[in-house]
Amino acid sequence: MANGSDFPFSIMDVADRLRLNIRRRGGSRVVYADCPICGDRRGKLGLYPEINTWRCYHCGEHGGMLVLYGAVHGVSNSDAYREICAALEVGTPGREYTLAAKTVPAPEADQPQRASPQDIHRTLTALLAMLILSWNCMTGTTGSSSTVIAPGLLLCALTRSRPNPCGMWMRIEIEKERELEKGHAAPAVLGRYQNVILSKRELNELQSDFPTVCQEYIERLSEYMASTGRTYKSHAATIRRWIADDRRKAAPPARDRDYTVKDGDTV
Repeated sequence: MANGSDFPFSIMDVADRLRLNIRRRGGSRVVYADCPICGDRRGKLGLYPEINTWRCYHCGEHGGMLVLYGAVHGVSNSDAYREICAALEVGTPGREYTLAAKTVPAPEADQPQRASPQDIHRTLTALLAMLILSWNCMTGTTGSSSTVIAPGLLLCALTRSRPNPCGMWMRIEIEKERELEKGHAAPAVLGRYQNVILSKRELNELQSDFPTVCQEYIERLSEYMASTGRTYKSHAATIRRWIADDRRKAAPPARDRDYTVKDGDTV
């Protein structure tokens, strides 16, 4: 019957009188049925018992209970009210009724599909890679120094691309600040992952001593630290040690030979 309205019947009573084919129920708020107006048979007619309204999500028609009944039987709202009351034996069939304004639910909008974690990561990575912030801006400090944080460092810090990234890029910026305070050129930040720190002198010496493999070992060190989270006190010393170790492993084994000559032997 009526759901707290001024009608002695509800929209479900009207649906029953119209013999609507109920397809499914969306809890207590909406019931889906076939539309008797457009003839759709996929359950696109939404009936809302709480507010006694309806909307067809196929043809777009909507309104109150009397509009639905009147559209099906071709009668006015007053005639629809009298016929429904008479059929249900409720209310006052002789009552004249003027359609009151009803709040009809807006058409159901298709919910966008949530992006996958991979798509979200790629989007954030691309956006963060565009950012260039100063050290003062990142730390909230003031001063004359305006050291710029490379996009790669900011990206590593915010996307957690490896263990303890913040410690790495903060160390890089601290090293830069120290060199600048001493009047020296800021150290170079090298490698694919922007985590290999070399002073200008260290870089020049490595390039001079190992011209063919210097860049290769810089990249190896960068990748190793990024993937494992390891840190080193001196990146230049680490590169030199790695090169020396590899060369030692690649050297042919020494053969112990006895070249002494005994009396009577022919050389």
